[in-house]
Amino acid sequence: MASDAKWYPPESHPSNLGKSLPPPPDPPIGPAPAFAAPPLAQPGLVDPKGRPLATFWTRVGATLLDGAVASAINYCTATLALGLTATSFHFDPNRQVTPGSILAAVGVFLVAYVLIATTIQVTYLVIQLGIWGKTLGNRAVSTVVVNADNGAAIGWGKAFGRTGAAVALNLTLIGGLLDVLWPLWDERMQTLHDKMAGTLVVHE
Repeated sequence: MASDAKWYPPESHPSNLGKSLPPPPDPPIGPAPAFAAPPLAQPGLVDPKGRPLATFWTRVGATLLDGAVASAINYCTATLALGLTATSFHFDPNRQVTPGSILAAVGVFLVAYVLIATTIQVTYLVIQLGIWGKTLGNRAVSTVVVNADNGAAIGWGKAFGRTGAAVALNLTLIGGLLDVLWPLWDERMQTLHDKMAGTLVVHE
């Protein structure tokens, strides 16, 4: 307030006429304020322990790797089944082959192959999932199968149930396709056998 009882802004105040006002203070020197980084996954795309869910293509990669192992096992299985078939029919080069004997041999071979292959596959999956929660394919892509309710290890019960559900669904073409493709539209990236067993696949 000036002596004439009038208010003037600082730059035009009578007492400051002819004087230069001090420059504004320099901005503070230091690191820019830190902002929170965006989360690794959106809400709903993590398990109960906050680990991001495995994507569809990550799961496909693990399945293909396990399939390669399965192919090697199946080769051995086919050899064993063929040996059992030959033994059961006591093949003799001089024996007359009839259409009936051929069909019987093929039937024995297929039954032996399916039973042996299924037993080996179930054992392969249940043992690994029951002990470690991951197969060789899961290890290669750094994923693990966990309990959907609490993110804990699945244990033997869920390992067996999950494997059994997968085997049952793959008995039909439609069931197998739906099981594999279900994570594409599922909010928790679960297959049908995951839903049946109450499991999730997450990144470690």
